[in-house]
Amino acid sequence: MTNRSIIMTGATGFAGRYIYQQFVADGWQITTVGRALPDDFSPQPKQHVVADLLHSEKIAEIILQHRPAIVIHSAALSKPNDCEVQKDAAYALNTAATQNIATACAHIGARLVFMSTDFVFNNEGPYVEDSKTCPVNYYGSTKAMAEESIANTLANHLIIRTVLVYGRPQSGQQPGFLQWVVNNLRRGETLHIYTDQVRTPCYAPDLAKGIHLLIQQDARGTFHVCGQEAWTPYTMAVAVAEHLHLDTALIKPVTAAQRPELAQRPSNASLCIDKLKATTGFEPTALGDALPVIFEEG
Repeated sequence: MTNRSIIMTGATGFAGRYIYQQFVADGWQITTVGRALPDDFSPQPKQHVVADLLHSEKIAEIILQHRPAIVIHSAALSKPNDCEVQKDAAYALNTAATQNIATACAHIGARLVFMSTDFVFNNEGPYVEDSKTCPVNYYGSTKAMAEESIANTLANHLIIRTVLVYGRPQSGQQPGFLQWVVNNLRRGETLHIYTDQVRTPCYAPDLAKGIHLLIQQDARGTFHVCGQEAWTPYTMAVAVAEHLHLDTALIKPVTAAQRPELAQRPSNASLCIDKLKATTGFEPTALGDALPVIFEEG
C-alpha cells in the first residue's frame, strides 16, 4: 500500500489512544480530527483538525480533502446512560456521523474502520459476527444502525466490535474501571458491583494489535476484537482486589434488578473471537497476565 495515510476520530479516547499509537509506531501518517488535543497527547500528530463531530458534514469534507487510505472512526457518545438522556447527540455522533463518513469513504475508495460494541447484542452470548443484532439500550441501537449503514454503503470496511476495554490510563486520561475499583478499595469504600452482566473484556493493547493485524491481512467485514475469558464486573473487581491484596469483603455483589440503571445492560453479550484468531493468529492477553503490567508489578 503506497498511501499510508489515516484520518482518525476519537484518538484522545481510552481505546483510541492505544489504536493511534499502534499505527504511528508502524509509520502511518495520521491526521486526527475532533476537539483540541491536550498538550501531553503523545506522540503529537503532524496534523490535527479541530472539528465538532456532531456536525458530521465537516468530517466528510475533511476526508474528501485529505483522501486518506483509511479512516478510523473511534469517536462516540459511549456511556449508555448518557445516550438515553441525550438521544439526539447520540444519534448524531454514533449514527449520522458514521453514515456521512461511510459515504465519503466510498466516494474516494478509502477503507473505513468503525469501532462498535458488544452492546449491539443482548442476553444470549457468546455471539459470533453474523449473529443478528438485538440491542437493549439506545447506545447499542445507534451502533447497530451505524453498522447497517456501513454495510449498505461500502464493501471496503472493518466493523470492530469490542468489549469493556481496560488497561493502564495514559497521561491526562480518567481512571478506567479497574483503577476505579482499586482507588475506592484503598480508601476503604464499599462497592456494589454487578454480577449479572457477562462480558469478554478487552485489554487495550490487544485491541490496537488486533485492528493492526486485520489491516495487515487486508481483512474486510465484521470482526470481534476482545478477550476470550468471560467475566462479570464483579468477578473482575474481585480479581484485581485479590491481585493487589485488597479487601474483597468491601466488594458487594448486586444485580441489575436490585440497582437498575437508566440504560438497561445485556445479561450476556459476550463475543466469540474465533474468526479473528483464524484470520490473524491473534491470541488475547488473559486478565491475570495484564494486571501486573497495568499496575506496574513484577
